[in-house]
Amino acid sequence: MVALAAVLAGCGGGGGGEIAVTQAKLQPGAITLVVRNESEETARVEQVILNDAFVDFRASARTIPAGDIEAFVVLYPWIRGENYDIRLMTSSGRTVDYEIEEAA
Repeated sequence: MVALAAVLAGCGGGGGGEIAVTQAKLQPGAITLVVRNESEETARVEQVILNDAFVDFRASARTIPAGDIEAFVVLYPWIRGENYDIRLMTSSGRTVDYEIEEAA
């Protein structure tokens, strides 16, 4: 398991809250992202982009209430030792970048 850094890129319109990836868990064929809503507003994740490609993901809820945490599962055949750039896009158009270096 490798967890590196999450950064909120302040692009996009108002609203939508601020979210951060707090952890990434690597399992065979899947990457689970633990996402925290650090704002006082509800946030909604609309898209997950992995290494510049849109990918399917699963979550019990795409909407994250203020202060809550949600897990997003990306079904992806990751390879040990590879780097992965992940971007979450919210309903407001804001993006959150997360990087996994040397997946293990």
